[in-house]
Amino acid sequence: MSIFLVKKQDIDCVEPLIEDEDVLSLLEEYFGTQLSNKWKEVEAKWHQERGDLICDFPFLLGTIPLCSLKVYHKLQEKLNLEGIEFLPIKIENKLYYIMNPCLSIKGILNKKKSKIDYFSNGEIMWVSKYVFYPNEIGASMFKIPEMYTSIFVTTSFAEFIKENHFIGIDFEPCEIKKESILSRIFK
Repeated sequence: MSIFLVKKQDIDCVEPLIEDEDVLSLLEEYFGTQLSNKWKEVEAKWHQERGDLICDFPFLLGTIPLCSLKVYHKLQEKLNLEGIEFLPIKIENKLYYIMNPCLSIKGILNKKKSKIDYFSNGEIMWVSKYVFYPNEIGASMFKIPEMYTSIFVTTSFAEFIKENHFIGIDFEPCEIKKESILSRIFK
């Protein structure tokens, strides 16, 4: 099994624009936790900055993936979507879903092998290279508590997207390395 960092594909697509400040605040504060009980019907429009192509996976605020209704149904048929909340959003009267991964997996980031920048207080500022411990992950999309803005997927999700030629979403492979015997001894 492989793990991939989810990224916005570098193509010229329109982006969803939500003008409701309450919804934006809710997403900024609680994305990655269960939101369905706080979610209301959300309206948005397309924002053309670089292109006019509407992707299968547009990104909100540059980091939050959405999927079209067509993609949503295909995902439901083929993948384990446990831990992913699909929040409905209407963009110019067409239904999309914000993909909210609520599953956060602790203890899988290999901090010694990853490239991590820290704040002076010891908290993680940024991870430029993710390295994970080998682990069986049943879910197809998840987050990690160390870098809550990043979203990860497993091989099944990435392969499904590529096989179906969906556009808008890209995947950066992450390394998987076992913890060395010496590092276990000298913890």
